[in-house]
Amino acid sequence: AMCEEFRDKFDVEYVTASEVLKRVRDGGDGVKGRALALVDVRGEEERETSRLPNAMSVEEYEAKRDSMGAHDCVCYCTIGYRSGAFAEKLAKSASTRDDNVDVKYYNLYGSIL
Repeated sequence: AMCEEFRDKFDVEYVTASEVLKRVRDGGDGVKGRALALVDVRGEEERETSRLPNAMSVEEYEAKRDSMGAHDCVCYCTIGYRSGAFAEKLAKSASTRDDNVDVKYYNLYGSIL
């Protein structure tokens, strides 16, 4: 798969589509009641073509992040490169924030291709 070429490029954990689907079917709650945020990092035109249910754009997520409380953020794009870079950027910036919001960032393995 194309995603294997850059899997080790980003310092971020991966989650599979089946893991995400299970959490969505279970109402979005993860381990210990953590909410799930799906973030589509693609541009508007790509999002209009296809989008996972309840996914947010980067802008929507950044506006809501601080009010979401403890949650897991799963980023995705077409093959996983842009989402890997974005998840890594979010994780690095979160480590320097003082807001104490407990967020774990993941990249969707293989994304939606």
